[in-house]
Amino acid sequence: RSQKRLGILVIFAFSSSPSARMKCLVALAVCFVLACTSSALTLRRTSVAKCQIKSSGKDAPDTPTPSFFIPAADKKMYEEGMQQMLENMVGQAAAASGGTTDLSFKVECKDSNERDVTCAMCIYDEMSEDQTHKLVGQTLSVPLMNCMDGKFSHRTKMPNSEYHPVCYPQQKSATA
Repeated sequence: RSQKRLGILVIFAFSSSPSARMKCLVALAVCFVLACTSSALTLRRTSVAKCQIKSSGKDAPDTPTPSFFIPAADKKMYEEGMQQMLENMVGQAAAASGGTTDLSFKVECKDSNERDVTCAMCIYDEMSEDQTHKLVGQTLSVPLMNCMDGKFSHRTKMPNSEYHPVCYPQQKSATA
C-alpha cells in the first residue's frame, strides 16, 4: 500500500507545477525518513538470553532445572550474582548438616533467538536513576518480549530507570 502511494508521489512529482513538485519531494523525504526509522526500530529489539542453572557433584539432583529468560545485557549480572548466591546456599546447607556436600552449581546464559514464548511468570525490578526508589513486580501469562520490554498495562514506569526482568516460561506438558 505504501509502495503504491510512493509510486503515485513520484509520478506526481515529475508531472506537476514546481510548487506541487516541491510538496511531493518533501512528502517523499518524509516517507524515506519514516521507512528508515521504522526499520531501525525493528533492529533495536531487545536481545534475549536463555539461562539455566546446572548442577554437578555426587549430591547433585538428577533432574535439570527449568530454564529462564533475561535481557542479554543482564547476562553477566545474573551469572555472577546467582553463582555467588548458590555457592552461599550450598555452604550454609553443608554447615547446617555438620558435614560437607559434593555439590556445585553453574549458571549458564546464552543468547537466544526464541520469541514465541509465553512467560508463566514475569518478575521484574526497576531501580530509579538516583537509586532511591525500587519497584518490584510480577505479572502472569505474558509474551516473552512484553516481559523483556516491560510492556503490560498495569506497569508503572519510572523515568530514566533500570529495568531488569526475568521470564519463567510455561512448561510444555509431557503429552505434547
